[in-house]
Amino acid sequence: MLFVLITMLGPVSGAHFNPAVSMAFVLCGDMGKREAATYIVVQIIASIISVWAAHPMFDLSIAQTSIKARTGIDQWSAEVIATFGLVLTIFGGLKTWP
Repeated sequence: MLFVLITMLGPVSGAHFNPAVSMAFVLCGDMGKREAATYIVVQIIASIISVWAAHPMFDLSIAQTSIKARTGIDQWSAEVIATFGLVLTIFGGLKTWP
């Protein structure tokens, strides 16, 4: 499903679903820092709205505070691997965009 979203939305937005993606574009010289900063602000706002939209689907209150610490090597390694996969899929998909 992620590949489908990237393929569909890539030509529209560059598939900037994550600040790491925007930073990768900056590091490759394909995006300026100011433009990336704008994307990152919008990504953060959109992520908050997305969480608020998902909570009612699981019968949770829209605004809540986590009481579980989400950290450790397992959490960080999963984030690094998933982000690497996302960036790799987006950069690989660039070849299929018009």
